[in-house]
Amino acid sequence: MSSRGYTHWAHTWFREAGAPLLVPRVIRAKVAFARSAPLFAWLAAVAVMYTLVWSLLLRVEAGSFSLQDVTHVDIPDDIFFFYSLITAFLLPLLLLPLPWVLSRRLSTAPFWISNLLAALLLPLTSFALSPTAGTLLGVPGGILLSNFWLALLVCLGLIALVFLGADTLLYWVLKASYRELGSLAAMVSKVLPVLMIAVLFFFVNGDIWRVADALSFEGAWKVVMVLVVLSLLVTISTVVEKTKRLIGARHGELVERFSVEQYTDAASKAGVRWEEALATAPQQKLAEPPVFSMGEWNNLSLLPTLVQAIQALVFGVLVCLFFIWFGTIAIPDTTVTSWLEHRAPNVAFAGLELPVSAVLVKVSMVLGAFAALNFVAQTSSDVRYSDEFLMPIIKEVRQTVILRNIYLAAEHDLVGEEEHKGGNSSIQNTPGAGISEDRAQEATATSQQAEPERGTN
Repeated sequence: MSSRGYTHWAHTWFREAGAPLLVPRVIRAKVAFARSAPLFAWLAAVAVMYTLVWSLLLRVEAGSFSLQDVTHVDIPDDIFFFYSLITAFLLPLLLLPLPWVLSRRLSTAPFWISNLLAALLLPLTSFALSPTAGTLLGVPGGILLSNFWLALLVCLGLIALVFLGADTLLYWVLKASYRELGSLAAMVSKVLPVLMIAVLFFFVNGDIWRVADALSFEGAWKVVMVLVVLSLLVTISTVVEKTKRLIGARHGELVERFSVEQYTDAASKAGVRWEEALATAPQQKLAEPPVFSMGEWNNLSLLPTLVQAIQALVFGVLVCLFFIWFGTIAIPDTTVTSWLEHRAPNVAFAGLELPVSAVLVKVSMVLGAFAALNFVAQTSSDVRYSDEFLMPIIKEVRQTVILRNIYLAAEHDLVGEEEHKGGNSSIQNTPGAGISEDRAQEATATSQQAEPERGTN
C-alpha cells in the first residue's frame, strides 16, 4: 500500500469517530511518540497531585504540619476509603482537560515541537512517578513506584498504548460522556420511574440496612464491583448481539454488504472529500470489502460497549445520589436506629462529620450499582430502550464501516491536494485528531512533489 494513500483527512475522520485502529499501523507508529506528550503531562500531574494529597492527609491525621514520622500515622478505614476514592477517581478526572487542551495546541504546531515536548516530558514524568519525587514532596519513599527505571518502563508502556489508539479513545470517551449527559432527561423520565417501583421496596426494607451496616466500606465496594462486572458482561453480550450482522459476532466472520445508495448517503453525510473518494472507488472492491483485522474488529466493537457503560455509570451515580438525598428527608434517624438497634454513625472524614449516615451511603451505593445493572438489562431486552440509548451509536459505527470500505477501495486515489503541496494549511485539526499525521510525513510529501507524475505521458 503506497504511503501516498495515507491521507490525513481520512485518518482524522477515523480518529474523530473513535476508530484509531482503522488508521494504518505505519502511520500510528510514526506519530505515537509525539502523540504521547499530552498524556505524559497528564500522568506527571496526576502523580504530583497524588503525592501532595497523600502528604496533606498524613499531616492532618498527625495533628500538625510536621513531616516527622508521618509514615507511622494510623489512618482509620473510613478515612482511607474516601481518600482512596478521591485520589483514584476524582483527581485523574479533574486533570483530564490538561491532555485535551495540550493536544489541541499541538495539533496546529510543527511536528518537531511535539516530538521535542515528548522527549522532555518522558524523563520528567518518570521522575514524577519515582520515590525521589515523593520524598521531595513530603512523602518519604513515595507512594507510586519503587524506582525510576520502573517508572520509565510505565512511560514506555504509555507510548505503546498511544500506538494502539488509547489517546484517541480517551478523547472520544470524553466527548461521548459529555454527549450522554444530555440523555439524563430521557433516563429520568423513562427509566427511573419504572425502576423506582422495584428498588424503592428494597430501600425501605430494614434487612438491607442491617446487611449494609454489617459491611465495611471496603465490603460495600466489593459488592458494587460484582454488580459492575455483571453489568459489563450484559453490555458486551448485548453489543455483540446488536452488531453481529454489521461487523460479525467474532473476528473473521462475514459482515454486512452495502448498496450503492448506502455508500452514496454515507459519503454525502461525511463530506465532499468522501464523495470524491467514492467516485474513484472500484465497484468490485466496494461490493467485496476486506475482512476486518483483529484490531479493527475490537475497536469497532468497543465503541458501543463504552457508550453503554457510560450510560450505565451516569444512571447508577444518579440513582445513588438520589437515594442519599431521599434517605436524608424520608427516613428519620429513629427509624434507622430501630432497624439497626443502635445509632447509625455519620460519615467522618479528616476529623469532619458529614450530615449523612455511613449506612445510608452504603445502601445507596449498592442500589445505584443494581440500578445500573437493571438499566443495561432493560436495554438488552426492551426494544424501546435499545432504540433510545444504544442504536444511535450503532448507526455511527455503521457509518464508520461504510467509510472504511470506501477508504480501502479508493486508497490509491485518496492523495489530497495538500499532500502534493507538502502542507496541510487547509486541513482543520481537531482535539480528537491530536497530532497531525500529515506533518509526520511532510518530508516524504515534499520529496514526492518533485517526482514526475507516473502514467501521464
